[in-house]
Order: sequence, then C-alpha cells, then structure tokens
Amino acid sequence: IIIALLALLASYLTDRAANRPVIGDSWTTARRDSAQLLADPASIKDSALVAVLAAKTYGWRGHFTVHTWLVYKRSGETHYTRYDVIGWRNSDL
Repeated sequence: IIIALLALLASYLTDRAANRPVIGDSWTTARRDSAQLLADPASIKDSALVAVLAAKTYGWRGHFTVHTWLVYKRSGETHYTRYDVIGWRNSDL
C-alpha cells in the first residue's frame, strides 16, 4: 500500500511539474473541437474509415483510466460521425 501511495504521489508531482492540470478546471469546460488526429474527410471521400481513439481522462482519473470514442466515415461522405459518452454516473444511458 505504501508503494502504491508513493507512486501516486510521484505521478501527481510529475503532472504538477509539467504544469498539467490535475485538479482545478472542470472537464465540462474542456474543448470539444477536433484535435486533427485523422485525415481531412473530404480528402479521402472515396474511402470508408473506422477509428477507435483513446485519451487520458481529466484530473486524477487520468492516472487510471482513458476516455474512448468511435469515429467513422462511410465511403462517399465528406464528414466524420463520432460516438462517445461524456460524464460520470450518467443515469440517461
């Protein structure tokens, strides 16, 4: 247990030293626009694409979990469609 607590403390201090937010701003204010991880959908209009992406979750949860989402584009389409769930303990699921 002591080793786990020390590892957690070291991880927290590393995040603070790198000036990454650990506690503070809410995930509700995070940007939701594209990070440009995928090709421009218009440039691959004739191709279909399915991508599963993941990123660290916000705050202390990011040490243990990732947020995943699915992006797809049918052949001939010029836009992506994204599916993901945002929020903790959402009773509407």
